[in-house]
Parts: sequence; C-alpha cells; structure tokens
Amino acid sequence: MCVPTTVQPSLVSPDFLTWLQNISEEAGAAAARAEFARLSSASKPDPDRLTPRAELCAELGICAQTIINWEKTGIVTAHRIGRRVFYRRPEVMAALTTNGLAQPDGTRRNARRGKQQKTR
Repeated sequence: MCVPTTVQPSLVSPDFLTWLQNISEEAGAAAARAEFARLSSASKPDPDRLTPRAELCAELGICAQTIINWEKTGIVTAHRIGRRVFYRRPEVMAALTTNGLAQPDGTRRNARRGKQQKTR
C-alpha cells in the first residue's frame, strides 16, 4: 500500500483547506485551554499542604520567634516531621483573625538592629 507524502494542490478543494484550518485552530485552542486550566490549578495553594516555618515567616514578614511564641501560647498548632516544623496556612490565618492579632506588616517593632542606640 502506497501512502502519499505530499498532496497535489489540484486535488485539494478550498473547502477542505478551510475545514482543515478550523480543525487545527480548534485543537490548538483546546490544548491551550487544557494547559491554562492545569497551570491555574497548580498556582492555587493547597489548603492541606504543610508550610515550613521559614517559608511562613517570609510570607508574613515576621521572625521565627514570633511563630514559636504563638505555638507556645497555643495560638497556632505546629506539625513536626522529624526535626522540621510545619504549619497549616489556613490555621495560621484563622488564628491571626480570631485572636485579634493584626496582619503582620513585615516590620518588627522591637528589633535591635533597627533601633537607634543612645549615645552617652
């Protein structure tokens, strides 16, 4: 059986070419929609995902000792795997609102490095 590798231009009708172009555009659009859906679902944070302490500190703009203090006072719950400490992001955000803690703005009020030293 012989399979032609090229199509003679005189054998192809303009309707066939239009149909072929529409099919390829629809297939490309469907592939683009599928890829967009995959990427948009991947960018949503998973609520069950455990977040490491350092990552959570960086996102909230607070130091690690603040989260450790919240853990000691029972404001947030830490999940330990070996020596590593993780937190659930929804639990931390809920604790911020229910315990009257303001959303951290990234500045540490009593930081020693930023405080001006008194000269004697």
